[in-house]
Amino acid sequence: MKKLLHGQNDYIISAADGAYDIRADIVSDGGIDTVHLAFESASEIVPPKITLYWELPHVDVQGIWTPSSGVNRQIPCVWSGHDASSATASAPLSVMFSSSGKSRQTFACSDAVNVKNTEPRSVRRIQDISAKSYSSTRILLLSAATAPMSA
Repeated sequence: MKKLLHGQNDYIISAADGAYDIRADIVSDGGIDTVHLAFESASEIVPPKITLYWELPHVDVQGIWTPSSGVNRQIPCVWSGHDASSATASAPLSVMFSSSGKSRQTFACSDAVNVKNTEPRSVRRIQDISAKSYSSTRILLLSAATAPMSA
């Protein structure tokens, strides 16, 4: 299953096919995109891993801060791991910032209980003859779900 949402950026939501539905909508207000996801199933099932992905031009981005980053503010390379958050570790929050300390992208998730794996990256795409640099973010939601969830 794959869905595309359009806001200030384009967002791709993906999950394995199954006997469930993922409702997704987006509200854009004042330069802020709020993505709402709702998982629905007629019967109790273990929810699938849901991925939310987006990219934005890598312009004036100096580093990234997360609650678990400590003194390391480097933007992770493509092959590095992820930043996990849950009710007992870190928080589902990351900020990409400029050299002057201004926010260039802030991500936060309202579900702080279930495990989320956040993968902010710096990626290069070759388009025509120029290479453009982008910041990409992939969020893996419900990555540790092993039992049915109740409403």
